[in-house]
Amino acid sequence: MHILPRKNEVREVHVEATSRCNLTCPQCARSPSGVLNPKLPMSELSIEDIQRIFDPDFCKQLEQVYFNGNFGDPAASSCLPEALLWLKTHGVRKINFFTNGSLRNPEWWQRIAMILRPTDYVVFSIDGLEDTNHIYRRGANFSKIMENAETFIKHGGNARWDFLKFEHNIHQVDEARALAKSMGFKNFVAKDTVRFIDEKQSDMRKEQVIHLTKRRSNGNVIAMVDMDKISPTSDNKTMTRMEFINQKYGSFENYMNNNTIACKSTAPAAFNKRPNIFIDFTAKIWPCCWLGCVPHWEDDNYLPKHQYKQMIEKYGIEFNDTRVHSLEKILEHQWYTTDLPASWNNKIEDEVNPRLQVCGKTCGTDFEWSSGAGSKNATVYKL
Repeated sequence: MHILPRKNEVREVHVEATSRCNLTCPQCARSPSGVLNPKLPMSELSIEDIQRIFDPDFCKQLEQVYFNGNFGDPAASSCLPEALLWLKTHGVRKINFFTNGSLRNPEWWQRIAMILRPTDYVVFSIDGLEDTNHIYRRGANFSKIMENAETFIKHGGNARWDFLKFEHNIHQVDEARALAKSMGFKNFVAKDTVRFIDEKQSDMRKEQVIHLTKRRSNGNVIAMVDMDKISPTSDNKTMTRMEFINQKYGSFENYMNNNTIACKSTAPAAFNKRPNIFIDFTAKIWPCCWLGCVPHWEDDNYLPKHQYKQMIEKYGIEFNDTRVHSLEKILEHQWYTTDLPASWNNKIEDEVNPRLQVCGKTCGTDFEWSSGAGSKNATVYKL
């Protein structure tokens, strides 16, 4: 049985500092079809939250803290510079955060560069060039991104350019990589996305329509307008893996229910991960960002949302809340120490302690759901 980390075993922490963002990307949980999720609360961690959770002794044991959101952009946080400074001052070895790059001004980015150290870096998620980045990154300003990135790099910041590949931008990968090198980015990562996967159909959707909501001044919706369509690249490696899953398990639903789970929070060698936890924008602790996304998912008919409601009925809404309990107490809760690990040997339909569909989807050993730099869905170029 897998054992999730206790507080003194944690070496890496993933933080979602805020639910706020200036974009409405169509495959983000914030705006699944290009329209803002109406059930998403606008909230963020305060500097008091950061200082309480990351006490000085905890900071000293951490090898890495990274800020990246299910819903928000870290640069939208009102206290990100202060949070970074607190973590660095108290001994966290490495810090990084992910951003679309079009928030804040050059002065803010200069300040960030002065806080971070040579071991730290910022990931700019830029999916194309001036004529294509905005197609997926809805609302992004390319010239502002370039200005902010240039300022950060100019003042000593280490930067990485992450590029999600779509059919509309795949022809620009080489040009974007050359631009990144000329600007002083340290790395360029070209990434396949799994977000076209249709779990029920065990197939990859050929396209997704991006919607735009037109509203009156009072906020009432006038109409939903189809603006653009996005498509996966023809060489997306996920399709080949889906064919393998269908052959071995019969369907992706069968795969989620019957696979072997290797939890990424327990640091199995296969994932090259340190023992880690996730902190969401409401200051609650989860084993990973995938589970932390579920409470605010838009579709109430989505099975993981139903499973989350059952979990809250059993344990209470505050069982993993750091504003109520200490981090140490939360990580010693029976859900972490006993129930969740035991559920990985069960079935999704079990009435008692069912396997969570999210665990079967994201941590099964036969399919790579992540598109992170260390995953099979990413190609990393050193510049």
